[in-house]
Amino acid sequence: MRDFDRTKVWTMMRGIAIACCCLVSLATAQETEKTTGESRLQPIFSDDFQKDTLGDYVIKGDVTWESGTLSLGKGASIQRAINGGAWAKVELDFAGDGWGSGDEKQELQIRFLLDEATDCYVRLRKSPDGKDGQSGSVALVDTGEQDGKPIAQVVREMPLTKNALRRLSVEYRHGLVTVTVDQSVLLSAHIENGAATVIGSTVQTGDGSPQLDAWKATSLPASPPLTEEQQRLAAEATTANEKLTALYQQGKFAEAAAVGERVLELRKKVLGEEHPSFALSLNNLAVLYMSMGEYARAEPLYGQARDIEKKFFGEEHPSYARSLNNLATLYSRMGEYARAEPLYLQARDIEKKVLGEEHPSYALSLSNLAGLYQLMGEYARAEPLYLQARDIWKKVLGEEHPDYPGSLNNLAQLYEAIGEYARAEPLYLQARDICKKVLGEEHPLYATSLNTLAIQYSEMGEYARAEPLYLQARDIWKKVL
Repeated sequence: MRDFDRTKVWTMMRGIAIACCCLVSLATAQETEKTTGESRLQPIFSDDFQKDTLGDYVIKGDVTWESGTLSLGKGASIQRAINGGAWAKVELDFAGDGWGSGDEKQELQIRFLLDEATDCYVRLRKSPDGKDGQSGSVALVDTGEQDGKPIAQVVREMPLTKNALRRLSVEYRHGLVTVTVDQSVLLSAHIENGAATVIGSTVQTGDGSPQLDAWKATSLPASPPLTEEQQRLAAEATTANEKLTALYQQGKFAEAAAVGERVLELRKKVLGEEHPSFALSLNNLAVLYMSMGEYARAEPLYGQARDIEKKFFGEEHPSYARSLNNLATLYSRMGEYARAEPLYLQARDIEKKVLGEEHPSYALSLSNLAGLYQLMGEYARAEPLYLQARDIWKKVLGEEHPDYPGSLNNLAQLYEAIGEYARAEPLYLQARDICKKVLGEEHPLYATSLNTLAIQYSEMGEYARAEPLYLQARDIWKKVL
């Protein structure tokens, strides 16, 4: 039975702890967003509809006004500019008994219009359930294109149990969307457009004819444009970051670290030390030092990145959870398991709350925690977490996604560590076959799957089966790395 060595075998596999520490290439839009994490939301507009303000909106369909109330007919929409930062909130007050009252089918969308990104919207639905009542749901929907056609993907959907909504708040905060009714959170979910700024908001009806008493929007102010010198430095940082990533992928960590120091200096000059792009540069540099085994240099960088993201995003945001995972991974590498465990647990709990239990990031947190318990020799605690992570990846991503064979390998390695080779082998074989089918026979992950299978055969004393796998893996790595 061999010791579990994650760093030697599995750093090339996706879906394990190091995956959340990957180097980040930032969009140029993120270079221009200069805000802090403190709540500085400023009023954008506030309309109680006491006056006829229809001229302030872009209107489609049947929209009527009378003093104190705006009525939207079926399929109608109203839109208004926000032109703010990456943190905005829209609040709606509904007239009468509120939205969702009555027996008819109803649908309402509150859409955030984002710059340089696809829009997203919150969708509320209620319909008769055939049992003298109504069923409903609230969902976050992300939009995009596939094969040149617009698509809409439900990111997360939850039951809507309230019968009538009088006041509804929808907040977009660096990709995290939170839906609140009377200070009760109905939905929290995340889209990967955190660098985008909110330029407008739309209220649109599907079925039903809602009436609004008030509509208010607040936002962080839009950032001032960068000076020519700042634009030059930002462009240099982006180019240097691309070089850093390429060097990292080639395993040239020392060269990459020198470039990373320059990126950090540039982003500090342009954005300051409280910006998430600066935090990501700290993270990237920490990854390099950790890869070089220079843990004493990596730790303060990870710690500083965590503190910036906590202040900027708050403690219930996926970006903060990622920074906790990164620091925990370092402590795990250092053998400081007592320091790693509470960070992994905190990250897991944040992602469970804001992303839900059927999200790949939550599965990764479970896998990270399982890996820690395996290192600690607590195999009984590791197995159910690995199984849960595998099942989430299978359900959400499918069996032909590159992260899924990683989850099979992690579970197989656990069984191998406790000497249950008969349970490990079919998992290794399944992972190998998926990598071969999805990635091809000249991909590093396929080589890794061959290598791990060869290790098991070696430990079983089946050297004749192990040797050709070792040789094949070696040849692939030699060719592609």
